[in-house]
Amino acid sequence: MTRQTLLFVRESGAAVDAVSYRGIAPALNDLVGEHVDLAWPGAAVAAPLVASGKIQAYVVGGPKRLSTLPGVPIAREVGMPVLDMPFWHGMFAPAATPKAVIVTLDKALQDTLADPAVIAAYDKSGVEAFPTNMRGAEVGHAFVRSEIARWRQFALDPTTAGAK
Repeated sequence: MTRQTLLFVRESGAAVDAVSYRGIAPALNDLVGEHVDLAWPGAAVAAPLVASGKIQAYVVGGPKRLSTLPGVPIAREVGMPVLDMPFWHGMFAPAATPKAVIVTLDKALQDTLADPAVIAAYDKSGVEAFPTNMRGAEVGHAFVRSEIARWRQFALDPTTAGAK
């Protein structure tokens, strides 16, 4: 069960049995086959299943509605702001990487994320590239540190942690 699912269960008061999977594909197979009642997949894999009517979407865990799921409210709209957890990914390098290399990698990443074709590919998949206010190696590093602190707290006490 993902951290988002655990938070949803906690916030909604639902009683569930946790089922562990080796990836989202087997979990979605069981959701479509009605062997499990809920899952928290990413929008890129869920949107086609929602569009085909195979699964129902109830909430998006991000700061704004998705173009691929425009009728699905965000967590804040349904009174669960703790579920405001946009999908994110990052590029990492060893801690001893020289600053000049980090600067070069960061510039290449920023240039790539500004490419209209890359932006269009993200939009088509329902995933937003990191917002411009979250870009840059130092900002990214601070964000990852805050996520580690957030989820460390949740791992230690899942009944009270998780809120930003």
